[in-house]
Amino acid sequence: MPTYHEAMTTDLSTLTTAADKWDDMAGEFK
Repeated sequence: MPTYHEAMTTDLSTLTTAADKWDDMAGEFK
């Protein structure tokens, strides 16, 4: 089982990647 820190770091990485993808998509609509 991952530690609390590992879980938080993984979540942040996933959210950051998703945010980057959303930024890319938004850029296409501007």
